[in-house]
Amino acid sequence: ENGTVYAESFQVRSCEVDPERRTTLPALLRLMQEAATNHALRVGLCSEDGFCVDETMAAQNLIWVLTKMRLQVHDYPKWGDAIEVRTWFDSSGRLSARRDWEVIDVASGKTISGATSVWVLVNTETMRLARFPPHMKATYEDKTPSYPKFSLGEDVSCNKIHDIEECENCIVGLRARLSDMDMNNHINNVTYLEWVLDAIPEQEWQTKICREVDLEWCAQGKVHILVDSQMSADETHQAEDESRYVHNLIQAKKTLFKARTRWEPMA
Repeated sequence: ENGTVYAESFQVRSCEVDPERRTTLPALLRLMQEAATNHALRVGLCSEDGFCVDETMAAQNLIWVLTKMRLQVHDYPKWGDAIEVRTWFDSSGRLSARRDWEVIDVASGKTISGATSVWVLVNTETMRLARFPPHMKATYEDKTPSYPKFSLGEDVSCNKIHDIEECENCIVGLRARLSDMDMNNHINNVTYLEWVLDAIPEQEWQTKICREVDLEWCAQGKVHILVDSQMSADETHQAEDESRYVHNLIQAKKTLFKARTRWEPMA
């Protein structure tokens, strides 16, 4: 893989687990986010102030923006477990790039989680999508695995999530706090997932566990403006004993974020 796959080790801390001492979904996403940022910084694709931009991109007012992500969890690491997060990206797309992750349980060597994501270029002056300049592709080639590498399989993609037509449960009045802001002065990506999970019924939390989540960032949220977390059952392709939900986050009548979650009975 010629150094194109970055690996970082972590030990699960007590502040990252639930009452069953399992790593929470937001905590797992934060570790993936940390590894991705450190990887980008190491290979020169991230500035020291935290923006996903290199010198060539900065000269053209371009920045990478995360738009979609799919995460599958086979087994949640527990408090004190040692894990290794591996990540890499593929810049072969014409209008987007892909970043993947694998989470390895160090003790067993097994892959316990995987994720794939879609990133697009945005012009910071016009705030519109931009095409991948040909000269940038050449720069990225030596930082991309020499062969197609997929954490969830070549046929697995980040599917579009539909709008909720009839809301079954809604948590109103959520608010982004100053403590939710990241080093780019944006609401941290993980905060959106936390708002989504707030709408899951308590009974579901007590009897089931989330095994898969699709995430779609639609707009940039604003601090101090209230957010509603809407949820509705998704009956499509729902297997026996599992639950699937569609989630929309609404702020000032605008859809900020969408998600789809799949829950299975606890073992």
